[in-house]
Amino acid sequence: MDPHARHRRRDRGARLGRRRRPGRPGPHDALAYWHAALEYRDERALRRECDRLLTLASTQLPKYNLLFATVLDENVPLDTSHAYDPRYRRLVDRHVHHLLQNETIPHQRVTSDPDSQDHAVHVAMQLCLKEEPV
Repeated sequence: MDPHARHRRRDRGARLGRRRRPGRPGPHDALAYWHAALEYRDERALRRECDRLLTLASTQLPKYNLLFATVLDENVPLDTSHAYDPRYRRLVDRHVHHLLQNETIPHQRVTSDPDSQDHAVHVAMQLCLKEEPV
């Protein structure tokens, strides 16, 4: 296996993941991508519209036991089968982390550093061990 494949799969810009289905976007991912797209096109949304979408995304948070927020590392090679816009990826990364911080959403930041990834796995495993079997 390619030693960078693990990082390429994880580094799709900043992503929020549900613990039970790794890689699945969190409830605020779409909102962060939308904000990034607006900024990319130099557009602005009405405050009322932003508030409604934030409320809608927030209703989904109770379904998540753990959110991972990967930090964009532009030095990690990308999957070349897709076109990526570096500016848009940076905007998404910034909007995801801004949203998580401003809304005080509990999450675990994960960088491309192996120690950070190992810590994230440890956090997830500890949470799994505390849950009741189904």
